[in-house]
Amino acid sequence: MIFRTIIALLLVSAYPAAGQDPATLRDSLAGITERGRLLAAYDQAAWHATDAVMMQAPASEEIRGYIAIRRNRAWTVLFGRVSNDGESFLVAYEANENSNEQNGFSVRRHAPAKLEKGDIAARARALDLARADFGVPTRPYNAAILPAGNGEWFVYLVPAQTRPDVFPLGGDVRYRVSADGRRILIKRRLHNSILEYAEPASSDKGKPVARFHTAVLDEIPEDTDVFHVLVRRPRVPEYVLTDKYVYRIDISGQIGGAGSPKDVLGPDGQLRIR
Repeated sequence: MIFRTIIALLLVSAYPAAGQDPATLRDSLAGITERGRLLAAYDQAAWHATDAVMMQAPASEEIRGYIAIRRNRAWTVLFGRVSNDGESFLVAYEANENSNEQNGFSVRRHAPAKLEKGDIAARARALDLARADFGVPTRPYNAAILPAGNGEWFVYLVPAQTRPDVFPLGGDVRYRVSADGRRILIKRRLHNSILEYAEPASSDKGKPVARFHTAVLDEIPEDTDVFHVLVRRPRVPEYVLTDKYVYRIDISGQIGGAGSPKDVLGPDGQLRIR
């Protein structure tokens, strides 16, 4: 079956897989899948927790950001701000995953604000540090923070949806930040261009069965490619084309090989799905 689509050229930062042995490449792809799945879960938790907290009509000065943390397979999302001295995170609202609640989260207000130091404060500082470095975007962005190993943090800045039926891919950055949240160790631009994937109207003929984009400067997919597949609707696989290889990201987030570009693309630039 042939699925017609436009090859979207995304300028991706270099992270060549060339020269990697198969075992190392498998480990790399497994790590990308894991982080992408966590990002999607983080996004869903933050979304529903925010809806639950907004029902409490919080004052604007109480909340300047949020931190989602997964504990024992359930999410806790803390809403508040970094203290003036940067040593604490002042939690105004705490949302805990609870399937019995309307939005899936039960909310507790802390008045006065609950003072969190240590790990929580480090995450909050890392988020603020990355946002300050990124600058003021021309469109809404979401931020997420995940453990990066060695006590360090990955901070992601990803363009937010501005319409419920349009899903942006690209224009995203990942920072690696020190354990105390005070130093940027690595700044990695994941994609430059932003593509908007619109959900097909119900009257459209020929529903998409897959989509694909070309990674111009990279040889493996990015964490946010997996994230995009998991949050996009309709959920369909994504093919990521590099110079030498084509990867298929399944709707579960699993990454597999699909062959070389000449095997996957026909002479007319159409994607051949087998």
